[in-house]
Amino acid sequence: MALSLPGLLAEASPAEAPDLTRSLGGVFVLLPLGYLVLAKLRRRRATWPVVITGFGLVILTRIVGVDPAFVLTVIALLVLIWSVADGQLTRDRTLQMQALGFGVFAAVSFAGLAILTQEPTIAGYLVAAAWLAHGIWDLVHLKLDRVVAPSFAEWCAVIDILIAVQLVLLITA
Repeated sequence: MALSLPGLLAEASPAEAPDLTRSLGGVFVLLPLGYLVLAKLRRRRATWPVVITGFGLVILTRIVGVDPAFVLTVIALLVLIWSVADGQLTRDRTLQMQALGFGVFAAVSFAGLAILTQEPTIAGYLVAAAWLAHGIWDLVHLKLDRVVAPSFAEWCAVIDILIAVQLVLLITA
């Protein structure tokens, strides 16, 4: 099942929930990573180029058979190391908040992926919760008019919430 609208429109069986959980959990890290990168760069106008580059990276990792969550997490760690090295992380509260957000969101998603084979239903709910929470994160950033372009915050909030609902409906079907 595809991410976002095609996945919402396609008929899926509950048996596909673990595969969808794995897929959505793997790409989820892209969302808080984008916020982290944009906070580091302090360039809201770079939102869509960062997002498009991120999607391209996810597609590339899937083509070559590498876990996108691993690659995206390594990139986040590199951004954080860079931020520590240049001192920005210690003095920039926005970057600190995005780093914290990345950690919390990634932890919830990774917890779901970690228990997927033993507890697929709970795993699905954890991954759905991460997507829903990020949709709320988007709305907060839209309201505060910070970090990302408003057009992205709107778009991402809708997509995140729809994906969370899609996954929960599939699990409970």
